[in-house]
Amino acid sequence: HIETPRKGKYLPDVLGEDEVTRLMDAIVEHPSRYSLRDRAMIELLYASGLRVSEACGLRLQDVRSDQGIIHCKGKGNRERIVPTSKTCLDAIESYRLKERPGLLREADEELLFLSRSGQRLGREVIAAMVRKYALLAGISKKVTPHTLRHSLATHLLRGRADLRIVQEILGHVSVETTELYTHIEKSELKGLHAEFHPRG
Repeated sequence: HIETPRKGKYLPDVLGEDEVTRLMDAIVEHPSRYSLRDRAMIELLYASGLRVSEACGLRLQDVRSDQGIIHCKGKGNRERIVPTSKTCLDAIESYRLKERPGLLREADEELLFLSRSGQRLGREVIAAMVRKYALLAGISKKVTPHTLRHSLATHLLRGRADLRIVQEILGHVSVETTELYTHIEKSELKGLHAEFHPRG
């Protein structure tokens, strides 16, 4: 018997790893004025599982490329260190050197991600950005910035990452929140069992 989530328990949508690849490829294949910024942001949301508010608030000094980590301030002003990928760091560096200078309005601006008016990027701008590239990638699911966070957690657990490590990366106060993703895995497993079992 495989336990599945209790009725009414919210199961977030997740992308398959192939869909994540298609999403990233869509940014490269459809270049725009802010492609480098968009690529850096979307890579970051998936590679480190940041909440949108955390990504918007990142400062230049929060990206520690030499250590492969991001320093971020989460809910309740709790600070945490999260690992990120080389692909993500390369995308951030490319944006920082080639595109960010053109968005700057104040020379001493510390925010990493800037809008076209040189201000902090808004959540709705990032939501529209993710939605746009998901459509260009031909992904029919409803994709939000939070979908990328959910997808990272699911992919880490599928790769047998320790639940407590995933909790730490996502900045969940309670491990019970992180355990939601094990329910996703179990419900997927039940579906696969039903599909492939000869007596399913």
